[in-house]
Amino acid sequence: DSETDQLEAEAIDVSLNGILVRTSRILPLGSPVEVRLYLPPEAKAVVALGSVVRVSGNHQMAIRIDRMHDEESRRLEEHLLSLITTEP
Repeated sequence: DSETDQLEAEAIDVSLNGILVRTSRILPLGSPVEVRLYLPPEAKAVVALGSVVRVSGNHQMAIRIDRMHDEESRRLEEHLLSLITTEP
């Protein structure tokens, strides 16, 4: 029986390859993580597996996305493209 440690974080920057988050607790470099990124408008989470690759100060860490199902990747890509096309 394994316990799951959950940590809430604010996404600062998101790409198809990774995410930079601001959080109250930093995980050690190399830590495996499951990322759940809630995208508007339906707020259904995109789920990916990754690892902590960089820590910046006491409140930011970069997570490289290592694995994501094709459907999740497509949803994230569509979301990111919509942000690019709606910016002035």
